Amino acid sequence: LRENMNRKEKEVMLKEEYKAEKLISIIRLYFIGFLALVNIAKHYHLKGLFHIPLIPSYLIFLLALGIYIEIQFFWKEKYYRFYNRAIKFFYISLDVAALSYFIYSNIIPNEIAGYINVPPETLFSLVFSLISTFLLIIGILRFNPSSLIYTGILLCISYIYSIQKLFVYPDFQKLFLDYGLYKPANNIFFISLFLMVPLSAYISIRLRNILVKSKRQELLERFLPAQVAEDALNGKIDISTGGNKYYATILFSDIRNFTTMSEESNPEEIVDFLNSYFNDMIEIIFHYRGSLDKIIGDGIMAIYGAPLVTELAPKNAVKTAVDMIRKLSDFNLIRQI
Repeated sequence: LRENMNRKEKEVMLKEEYKAEKLISIIRLYFIGFLALVNIAKHYHLKGLFHIPLIPSYLIFLLALGIYIEIQFFWKEKYYRFYNRAIKFFYISLDVAALSYFIYSNIIPNEIAGYINVPPETLFSLVFSLISTFLLIIGILRFNPSSLIYTGILLCISYIYSIQKLFVYPDFQKLFLDYGLYKPANNIFFISLFLMVPLSAYISIRLRNILVKSKRQELLERFLPAQVAEDALNGKIDISTGGNKYYATILFSDIRNFTTMSEESNPEEIVDFLNSYFNDMIEIIFHYRGSLDKIIGDGIMAIYGAPLVTELAPKNAVKTAVDMIRKLSDFNLIRQI
């Protein structure tokens, strides 16, 4: 059971990563498309749509469109085994580089000085902070703290490089101090970034743990009563494999003349019959604190006394058998009606 849970958890997290990248690819396409249109509108009046400064905007948008098409049409379940989780770091690098370019190319000190009554350096820090927050928020969807830390490092490097190219600081210290006075814009950006990265990573870890716990409980409840499943998740009951011996009572049951019935019925009727039958029988097993070991064809194997240790295991197994026979009589009457 433990091995099955671990395998299911990996499958669930892989699927969640796919869903996250699919959603992020849509957000990326719309956001970069919007920024590209803004850049095109800015340069169009100069030399038309094929002005040289617009070429990077076209290339970035085409790259975002290519990633969207790749994820939407080629990331199918049958290709899961070829997926490499490291690819998300490539996507993050693209996002940071693309958004940094759009900020860098549109916040030019000499051009905005006459339009906005805000120091260019402050405006740059404000816009970059908003973009950084946006990237960290969508990064939470990946449920991966390492990707958020990587995003924070790239944002820090990109900010330092861009602001150095735009405003030409003679040395690194000038980013924070100017003639002994603190530069609030840069300091606020770095402080907020260093706060947001660990906070977003913590939120990502919490959401991942909630998702994993939910899937674990969902899987356990297929084999154990709800209360027993919850106790197992909380560590009150040990379900580890190997090394434990229990005195347990085993209950076997199957359907009389099931082979003959299968030969005389349609497959759809058999499936409907078994689903209804198993739902009723498993409910009784769980009611008496039994655990479902396996279902093979029409047969059920249930265990009493493990993993939930109790001296009432034999008695509970007998009560289960009696109630199953009673329920089966009602079940047959309902089906005849």
